[in-house]
Amino acid sequence: MEDAIEMTGYVLEDDSPYALRQDQLITEEQTSIKVTEKGGEQTKLDVFWTKDNISSIDRTDLSSEDYSLQTRNTVTRLNTDRINMDLIVEILIFLEKSDRFCSIEGSVLIFLPGLADIQELYDMLSSDRKFSDPSRYQILALHSVLSSSDQTAAFRIPPKGTRKIVLATNIAETGITIPDVVFVIDSGKAKETRYMETSRMSALREVFISKANAKQRQGRAGRVREGFCFRIFTHEKYRNLAAYTVPEIQRVPLEELCLHIMKCHLGDPNVFLSEGLDPPRPQAITMAMDMLFEVGACKSASELTPLGHHLAALPVNVKIGKMLLFGAIFGYLEPVAVIAAAMTTISPFAAPLQKLDLAQTAKMLMATSCSDHLTVYKAYISWEQVRSEGRQAESQFCQKMFLKHNTLLEIKNVKEDLIKLLKSIGFSEKINKPSHTVTKCAQIGDTLEISKVKSQSSSQLDVGSMAMIKAVIAAGLYPNIAKVTYKAPVDAAANPTKKVCIAETSQGPAHVHPSSVNRFLSVSGWLAYQEKVTTSKVYLRESCLVSPMSLLLFGGEIQVHHIKQLVTVDDRIIFQAYARTGVMFRELRKLLDLLLEKKLNDPSMDLGGEKIIQVICKLLQTEKNSSKMMLHFES
Repeated sequence: MEDAIEMTGYVLEDDSPYALRQDQLITEEQTSIKVTEKGGEQTKLDVFWTKDNISSIDRTDLSSEDYSLQTRNTVTRLNTDRINMDLIVEILIFLEKSDRFCSIEGSVLIFLPGLADIQELYDMLSSDRKFSDPSRYQILALHSVLSSSDQTAAFRIPPKGTRKIVLATNIAETGITIPDVVFVIDSGKAKETRYMETSRMSALREVFISKANAKQRQGRAGRVREGFCFRIFTHEKYRNLAAYTVPEIQRVPLEELCLHIMKCHLGDPNVFLSEGLDPPRPQAITMAMDMLFEVGACKSASELTPLGHHLAALPVNVKIGKMLLFGAIFGYLEPVAVIAAAMTTISPFAAPLQKLDLAQTAKMLMATSCSDHLTVYKAYISWEQVRSEGRQAESQFCQKMFLKHNTLLEIKNVKEDLIKLLKSIGFSEKINKPSHTVTKCAQIGDTLEISKVKSQSSSQLDVGSMAMIKAVIAAGLYPNIAKVTYKAPVDAAANPTKKVCIAETSQGPAHVHPSSVNRFLSVSGWLAYQEKVTTSKVYLRESCLVSPMSLLLFGGEIQVHHIKQLVTVDDRIIFQAYARTGVMFRELRKLLDLLLEKKLNDPSMDLGGEKIIQVICKLLQTEKNSSKMMLHFES
């Protein structure tokens, strides 16, 4: 960074947001003098001096012979924990002005930690007159939520005289290669997922990269000819970077790994993993085993249940695997397989930087049944229907609804693979497709507004199918359940502003993620969520409003409190109900568990005629219209 500051002449303003402190700036004086040389020739020199002693505040180890006072002042006062966007812009301007770089054709790749930083720099460059001319600059972004057309443009060679500037996360480190990149600007930071066992929450942290990462990023420049790398961190910071990143085994959930260790008869996962080169913390293994016990995947630290054996055969997260198995058992394998495939890939909903509001509006028009999962499924089946009308109709549909065509294709392929895999282990006797209502007009609510796209059709799941699929989602994601208590404001009519939904988890309150269709959920109920992450706040990602009956049938241990007329699930989920209601559900659960155990032991067993399955399906499908169950929240 000090070299970049020295080359560009970047000056840190007193009121800059990147300044560590605003006082004690050492001032320097300057003048121009003319030096007469032999032969009478005169040379003009700029002379700088100061009366202050920089050592009093200088926090750098920079040599005064190599770096000017201005550079040392700037480095001293910079807040190195923040990414200096102003300096990045200065470097881009310097590339055009300097004699050394102005004649070099080639693209610029800028590494940034996340979407917020990409958005900030994108807005800065787009609003700057120097970079707003499309004939001189192409400003593009690479991120998983951005549209595929934007990402494809990053790989195209721009016309001669046009400089392409690509803003990317660490996906551009190893995952992709942009051949014409000549300049790399490295912010030195990345977003890294860390799993916290105590709260069962993934934390997306902004961290400094390792030396290995820095070398890898440097290597992105000049793949086909000489390249240049500008690092927005100091030599001192580079020396203090870790040699390598934290091994993944030490920062991710270990349920799947423990499951496979037991499946391969390698003994107790605690003992086996302790012999690794970089063993995970014992607490992480303990929490993973507790999770496997909760979902019913194992009987002991070395013995799997039939459910555990089937889960180990599926190449997905344990919860998603359980959801798939329950979907097959209840005859809704195909829609659940689509949802599971979407869970294992990135979201099919695109969010172009220039059209974020329009993209969110389109997603809310697609929203159904207060469920992110069913919304994705609805988008998928709508895409499949439009796809049969030809490539032009498909392209229009994806463009209008801000859907990523390549991601939808990937979901389709993964879905088919999962169904084949489940068939191979015996779950193939019955695969029901939920019925749909097809319409050609614009509608509101659970149907998709498509009046702007000719020859499109939208699909609406019937109420019974939605109830069953949501119950299967609850069965798979449990115990990831949060309580929403909604109280309508007194002045709701006069002040119609939406209130962000906050749900209560077993570890405390959490906000519904901004990308969720439940962001402004205004009903009381229970949310099943895929994961809990922390960034600026604690967020619930991919949530689904589920019914009380789903939790009573597929949740944890049921306790009936006869005197208080309460029914509890795992002592955390509390319903006010008649004692006989709780007893009925508890006995029904016992019968269901016995039947599921038989099914898991013999996957070819046909459950189509089983009365217990029929009763459960009827209960779930008619819950909305049932007022006799007396299931209410305990205040």
